[in-house]
Amino acid sequence: LNKQNKSVDSTIDDILTFRKALTYMDLQHPFSEAFGSASTRDELIVSAEHVYTRLLKLSPHSSVLPAIILSAITDNVDGSVDKRKKRRLNNLFRADINGQITKLSFIQACDNVYKKLRFFRASVGNSSVIDKVLENIIDAVGGFILGLLILSLLKFNPWPLLVSISTLLVTLA
Repeated sequence: LNKQNKSVDSTIDDILTFRKALTYMDLQHPFSEAFGSASTRDELIVSAEHVYTRLLKLSPHSSVLPAIILSAITDNVDGSVDKRKKRRLNNLFRADINGQITKLSFIQACDNVYKKLRFFRASVGNSSVIDKVLENIIDAVGGFILGLLILSLLKFNPWPLLVSISTLLVTLA
């Protein structure tokens, strides 16, 4: 979705893809099975530590993870570097002056992504609740109008009934 053009028409395929993406976020492993369990923040921290330790094994002579190891993710099949992916990776995992990523900064980066994911899931859940409430309100108003229409078609005058009910409601309020 483009920030300037907020009225982009969604296709059925877009909606189904979005729903499928939401089902992946409800799993106990929202990042991947290889990352580990991350259903809570504590589990995320433990899983991030394990991933950091596994990545550190790729650089056996170092006690801190070199950023070059993570940059291997940005390589394409043909050997070229995906610059967009590399920029996003560098923004996520901030290396120090020596080009190394400490365990703390790695876990903080994972935690930041996790917080954004949880916020997004909560936002989707809240919008679903709001949509359901609005649907119920529209259904009630539509049912009321339909009821008035049916009473009018049956040659029953609903207005005296409505005036008496509204008078009763005003006195109770």
